Amino acid sequence: MDSTFVPPAVPDYSPGLAAPTPEPAPAAEIGTVSLIPPHVLERIAIGPVESWIVERPIDLEARKEDGSNPVYLLDAQHDAELQGSYHRHVQRLDTTKAVSEASQWRLNFDPATERLFIHTLIVRRGERVAENAKPERLRVLQREEGLESQTLNGRLTVVVLLEDVRAGDILDISFTIHSQNRIFPTHFARLVTIPNWTLRDFHLTVRFPTGRPMRWKSNDEKLTPMIGEEAEATEWSWHLHDQAGREPERNVPGWHFQHRWIQLTDFTSWAEVVSGVVAAWREDLQNPEVLHLVESIAAEVAPPALRAERALTYLQDDIRNLSDSTEFGGQNPTSPGVILKRGFGDCKDKSFAAVHLLRLLGIPARPVLVNTDLRQTVEEFLPTPNVFNHAIVEFEIDGRRRWLDTTQTLQGGSVLSRPMAQFRLGLPLGPGVEDLESIPTDESSDRTELKETFYLDTTGRSSTLRVQVIATGRDAEKWRRGLAHDGVEVFARQREFFYQQLFPGAHRLGKVEWHDDRENNELVFGEAFELRSVLFPIVSGEERAFLFRFRAHAIQAVLGLFESGRRRHPWEMPFPCRVRHTIEIESSGLPLNLVRPAQVDAKAFRFSCHGQQRPGFASITFLAQILADHVPTWEFEVHKQKIGEVWPSTIMTGQLPPSSVVPWKARSHENLLPRRGTRATSSSPQSPDEAGLSALPIEAAPALTSRAQRERGNLVPREEKSGRASEPTHGRDRGPVLRPNPSATPPPLPDSALRESSSRRRRGSRRRHRRQEHGILFWIGTIIGGFILLAMLHFLLHAK
Repeated sequence: MDSTFVPPAVPDYSPGLAAPTPEPAPAAEIGTVSLIPPHVLERIAIGPVESWIVERPIDLEARKEDGSNPVYLLDAQHDAELQGSYHRHVQRLDTTKAVSEASQWRLNFDPATERLFIHTLIVRRGERVAENAKPERLRVLQREEGLESQTLNGRLTVVVLLEDVRAGDILDISFTIHSQNRIFPTHFARLVTIPNWTLRDFHLTVRFPTGRPMRWKSNDEKLTPMIGEEAEATEWSWHLHDQAGREPERNVPGWHFQHRWIQLTDFTSWAEVVSGVVAAWREDLQNPEVLHLVESIAAEVAPPALRAERALTYLQDDIRNLSDSTEFGGQNPTSPGVILKRGFGDCKDKSFAAVHLLRLLGIPARPVLVNTDLRQTVEEFLPTPNVFNHAIVEFEIDGRRRWLDTTQTLQGGSVLSRPMAQFRLGLPLGPGVEDLESIPTDESSDRTELKETFYLDTTGRSSTLRVQVIATGRDAEKWRRGLAHDGVEVFARQREFFYQQLFPGAHRLGKVEWHDDRENNELVFGEAFELRSVLFPIVSGEERAFLFRFRAHAIQAVLGLFESGRRRHPWEMPFPCRVRHTIEIESSGLPLNLVRPAQVDAKAFRFSCHGQQRPGFASITFLAQILADHVPTWEFEVHKQKIGEVWPSTIMTGQLPPSSVVPWKARSHENLLPRRGTRATSSSPQSPDEAGLSALPIEAAPALTSRAQRERGNLVPREEKSGRASEPTHGRDRGPVLRPNPSATPPPLPDSALRESSSRRRRGSRRRHRRQEHGILFWIGTIIGGFILLAMLHFLLHAK
């Protein structure tokens, strides 16, 4: 989904919502414009500003405090009734970089919903004024900037190459865009960001009919508008003067804006947003493609959890992620039947299809709108659909609610144990939704265990490094996606390059061994490397030794902090995260003081290290757990001090004497994975006769409702004696779905009960085997003891 609420690095035009457009300005003649298709030409025009726009004076006098490339004027004027947005940007170009970037003026717009009116593209140099807004200068390109990230949006780029631009020139650009939103054509919403540039004058104006329920909000309480009224119209205006520039900070959480912003909207509630989107997202529960997939899933498995797992896994793994917004403007999802047939879709397409499949399988579900950057801070904004840029699915099985991202491929675990989407707050699309609802974070099983074993040789031969990685949860899914996306060979080269950065000249030995236990969402791989530059010879008098220096790089990557000075914004942390890094060294002559236990507790993380050592062997384990997703500004200095306490403990140094030989077992480069017991395989799926199409519900499950509604008693609770919930009908949400063999059958055991029963049987079988083994050992020991006793008696008798 498209969003205008992503924190921008630089201010950009945000089209938001719109109404029917007014009469356009005079258009350029077709014969004078090159490279512009006819259907696009009518959406672009060059001419003077419209009557509702106020042209502001500019102070072009140079000042010492201006700094480099100052912006003299940044003006934005919006008319909510006409749905027009006027923008003017006046800036002096002092550097060659600024000249190079600004002399190629470009603007992205959607010809399907927007009309562009260019007013001025002026280059000023003293008394010289050169106008570049001419039809023959226009170029229109369909660049598809998001193509590499699997996104097609259909937006075009208007390009004008400005002539004779030099350092010191002043660029004066103005244009107006009229747009018409597909879902909310009569509403108005904008988000205006104020860049941290050196800015002499900033103006923002919005005009709207006095009776319109317009509201505004800002993250700076000092930004309050001046209010004016004239002829049944209200005008809000903001003005800033002489703003000093600031450099942006790095590693700022996506949910935190570094810029000041002003939001404008006429939506009165989140319920109004939900009702409009639900009306636009038309369901298609009778689509043949959808029904065919539902019937095939129901024929294979019966428990609801397994059915949901089959449906969601198919959408995640077999329907590839590709956002094609050229047909619906990125606002309405494509029909689920089309998605299943063509094999690709974006987040809203796949989530909407997931809701169809789950409900037809008898599982209540609904889509949920979220923002991948803002996450929980969407509640700081006034109601508007533009605050969201992503869609997920929410469903309920056996009283357990889960939230899954259908764009996350190759997830592991059952459908009730998969890592949930970490968005914290969203807007469900369903009946009775009145506000944003929380998305709980699951107890994370994310964990990475890295074990590096160094076999050090000081006889002139190469040393050896063995690596084992065990990842679970989201960490396992990241490794799994990397292996599937690039293949094992590319993955092996990337890993070899990684260790070459740590140990120059490192060379792979053998192949990467790996095992993927997707059922338990655990991935393990092992590899070995030949090291030639891991030891550094040192000479002190007549004594000669070799120095080694290893560091817990996995811990340093998680806790790494390379920041000086005070911060104005929070510091982002990789939450949730748990890392265990074990370093083992095998070599004769190891010093005895390598293991130094340590523990550091901070508000945002917890660190500890411990180990063991014996002659020729040392092992140190480093543990790091991230406890928060950010460090507040006022705690940053203390956080840096805690990191400073951790850093020395992550480095291991020592000296080895000459003639230390690599143990013989290190010369084998196979069987690199840890030994583990064989896991019990899951039972085979039911045959079509066992599962039966009759297990399908006669009607689709209703759209999932909020828990608060159930607590208020808005719905009749489900009765245990009935095979179907007695929930109210919501029009098309409860339409009948044709099914073969609609006779009732006893509900099968849920997947969790089947697995628990199977687990109990396995544990009982193991206990019986152990008792039998103990009995056999007891009798063997008794017989041997009897023979020994008889022999001793015989010896004593003969000795007398």
